[in-house]
Amino acid sequence: VQGKKQVDPDFEGDAKIIASTVLFQKNAAERVVIIAENEAGDRVVAFNQEPSLLLDFQKTTHIDSVVRIAQGQFILNSE
Repeated sequence: VQGKKQVDPDFEGDAKIIASTVLFQKNAAERVVIIAENEAGDRVVAFNQEPSLLLDFQKTTHIDSVVRIAQGQFILNSE
């Protein structure tokens, strides 16, 4: 099927955010989950539970921001 993307569950390195959401538990933000795309065009799913990012991602999606992914977690790269 044309347009199908592969998911790389073991990817580590830089990738660009293409989607994000904040997950809540008992009305409290619990984690940010992103879908990112690496240079090979593969998709990567990662999360972060840092309180400052939980607040930040409730205000903006950070689409096209570059993140560093390691062991299923991400951090935003400094601009």
